[in-house]
Amino acid sequence: MTLTYEEKITYLANVVLVARADGKLSPKETEAIEKIQKTIGARKTELNKAYKVAETQDYEINPVGHWADKIKNLEDIVYVSMVDGLMDEKENHRF
Repeated sequence: MTLTYEEKITYLANVVLVARADGKLSPKETEAIEKIQKTIGARKTELNKAYKVAETQDYEINPVGHWADKIKNLEDIVYVSMVDGLMDEKENHRF
């Protein structure tokens, strides 16, 4: 997976947005986000920017990269939304 700096931020913001849809991040969700961050080769600064982007009022999911990257992003979004046992209705609504 080869993503640009900005694409890594967007990729992670997509994941964070859904994980935070219910208003909180569980420890399992936080751990999963950090795992995804490392998997895509993003640094902590990119993750921090992703959190800020995901907090903006008008941010919507925007899968990035090549086709395979977009599918992986959607897979990671689903993974994070279910990592703590079930998909909250607010997390489900983001799809």
